[in-house]
Order: sequence, then C-alpha cells, then structure tokens
Amino acid sequence: MTSPPSTPTDLQRRFIQLSTPTEWVESYRPGGYHPVHIGDRLQSGRYKILRKLGYGSFSTVWLALDEQMSRYVALKISTADMLGKDKELSLRERIAHQDSKHILTLLESFLQTGPNGTHLCLVFEPMAASFNWMLEPHEGDLPNEHLERAPLSLRKKVLRHTLLGLCTLHDSGIVHGDIQFGNVLLGVKDLDSVPEDELRQDMREEIGISWPIQRLDRKEDKWAPRYLAVPQPLAAKYIDIGPSLTAKLSDLGGGMFLPKPSTITADKLTFLKALLLPDDHHKPVTPIALRAPELVLGLPFDQGIDIWAFGWLIAQLVTGQPPFAIDNWADCTPEDEAATDDDHIMGFIDLLGPLPEHLLQMWPRRERYYQEDGTQIRWNVDSGDPGEPGPQCILEDFILQNRNPDISVEEAAVISGLLRQILQYEPEKRPSAQEILSHAWLQE
Repeated sequence: MTSPPSTPTDLQRRFIQLSTPTEWVESYRPGGYHPVHIGDRLQSGRYKILRKLGYGSFSTVWLALDEQMSRYVALKISTADMLGKDKELSLRERIAHQDSKHILTLLESFLQTGPNGTHLCLVFEPMAASFNWMLEPHEGDLPNEHLERAPLSLRKKVLRHTLLGLCTLHDSGIVHGDIQFGNVLLGVKDLDSVPEDELRQDMREEIGISWPIQRLDRKEDKWAPRYLAVPQPLAAKYIDIGPSLTAKLSDLGGGMFLPKPSTITADKLTFLKALLLPDDHHKPVTPIALRAPELVLGLPFDQGIDIWAFGWLIAQLVTGQPPFAIDNWADCTPEDEAATDDDHIMGFIDLLGPLPEHLLQMWPRRERYYQEDGTQIRWNVDSGDPGEPGPQCILEDFILQNRNPDISVEEAAVISGLLRQILQYEPEKRPSAQEILSHAWLQE
C-alpha cells in the first residue's frame, strides 16, 4: 500500500505536463485554483457548470446555469490565495449607484471551500467573446475578412463603450489598471433561450479537455481536477453584432482606488504622494506593451495609465498590430526586466519623440544610451555591440503605413492627431476619457 502524497509546495512539480492550451496544472495546489469539472454544482447546487470561458493568473471563468433563477451566468472563481486581496468587490461597491451599463454587471458573490482553500466566487451576466475575437483573422478567413466582420463604425462603437466604462470608473476615483481588448467583452443575444446541451463544453480530449491528469509518482492527487477544460468562449452566433451591440469593461481585479480629491493639495510633493506608487500593494497588471511611461519608470501613477493604454488600443484597432514587440516578464531576471524597460523607453522615443528632461533623469540606465548632452550612443539593449541607428518610424508613419484598408490617408491623419493628444509623456497633459469621447472621429 503506497502512502498518500504530501501537501504540495509552490515549487514542487507533481504532474506529467500537458500540451493542451489551459492554465498551468501545477497551480492546482493549496492557495491556487479550485478544481472544477463540467457538471459540477456550486453554492448548494444552485450553479451547474456547463462550459469553461477562460482563465487568468488568479482565476478561472465558467458558464453556468443558475437553476434558481433559470438563467445562464458567468462564474469567476478566484485562487484561494487571493481571498482578502482581490479588491473587485469593494471597487464595485463604489460604483454600485453609478450608471455603469458599460461595466460588466455583478449579480452576486459567494465563498466556495475546496481542497485548495476558500475561494471568492463572483457571478456575472454572461458575455460573448472579447473584442479580440473581432479584430483577429480566423482560420479559413479570406484576406481582410475580419475587417468585414468588424467594420470601422462598429469598432468605433466599441471604443466609445470602453470610454463610457472608463468615465464611470474614473469619476468614481478608480483606476482600472488592465485596459486591453481582452477585457472588453461583447454582449450576447437571447442566450437564455438556447438549450443547455448546445452550450455544454466539447468533451473530446485534446479539443475540449486535456488528457487525464497524471502525477509523476502515479499517486492520486486530491488538489487537482481529473482533467483541465480548454477555454471555449461563446461562439460568434451568440454575439449581438447588430445595432444593439453592447461592449462592457470587465475584470476589475487589477483595479485600484485613488485618494479622494479632498486629500490632494496644490503642493506638488503632496500631490505626488497622493498618487499611487507601483509597490507590492499597488502593482498594476497592465500588459507589458501597454504600460505608460510612469509605469516603466516606476513613478507615481493615476488614471492616466488607463488613458495611455486606451490610446494604444486605438492604434492597434486601426493598424491590426501592437506598437511595441515587448517580451513578457515570465521567469525573467532583474537584468532582463531592466533591459525590457530600456527597450520600451527607446520604443517610446522612436515613435513619439524625446522624453522630457525631467523624465529622462528618472531613467535609471539612461547613461548607457545617452551622453549628458543628449547624444545617443547606444541603440541595442543587449550587452556587447551598441548597434547603430535604424530607420525611424514616428507615430504618424506607423499609422499611415500600417492602417487597415478601410481607413483613408485623410482619416489616418485625423487618428494620428488624436493619438498625439492622448499619448503624452506627462500624465497630467493627457485628456480625460470624457474629453476623448467628444472627439469628432469617435462621433462619426
């Protein structure tokens, strides 16, 4: 008779690794994900799990049937070690009485206890795929077919709805902190009339679920599920893509409160201290390539980081490509992170022009690239060859040369002008979400 396995640690590797595109199986441990199977019931049997919609570093998201209310819901189950740390509930209390129709609606919350601890579960209205689905070519698409799926008028409508969601948050003193198209969800149509069987997860191995999870020592594991489900966002046919299309901001898990305005004085030092600092308690989860200069430089920040990220969403929407090819930080050394930051800052300079002197002085490794008189001496972030100047592509050229076929030269110039207003190095010079919303290009 073999002894039962010991409680796993964060560093322990227990499983034969899977090739299926799912969350990391080793994260099913005390403090980690809650093990879920299709057909499971939560909250005393009220919620029946039908389908996996997605996952993140700190949660999994499922489509469930609320049998008490006879409706479909999206169920977000956070990792156990996030209990008490996730600010989403308190952030939503702040906006509970606001007009928040462009922020994903929270229906209720509850706690779920399992082998890995106690997990906060948030119940939301169900939504279709994120806006990424409309922007990316799909297998079998004809050239530019994805643009026909999301004409420019519709893309601008989604931008407007995103801004309306930001207006609600910013007016309430909240920084979203993770503005990206993956967090802009599209509304569904008549989902409650769809039969349950039609929405159930595809259970074929390697297509809808992984192969059975196996430990390296062949023992039975009580912390992980029997299999992992592959994310299957709701299909295109459920998206309400007509005139009543609605887009909503989701995932306030990376959000933060700003101090109340009454605590901010005119004194500059007091003002800076009143802003959020990127420490362990206020570390934004903004995607690497969408970080504002103040985040890259480790400076105080406010809602301006959302405005900066939104500007790059516009650029990506009209060109179909990200502005910067910045590597992720996963498993990076501090030296790698510093090089990534340097690469990002140099990307800013190439596209937007020189940093203001006071920000240049905040760059820890500026002397590696610039002399005191501002002369650039290095173009390569890697050690060794300093490199040499490459062809400069300023913002206007980037938009003009990479614009989608449905955008004219004249419209590209208008978009570049809007982006110049948004992508200002100093956050206090950036327009508010409300000011961007009133721009003529977004009203057309």
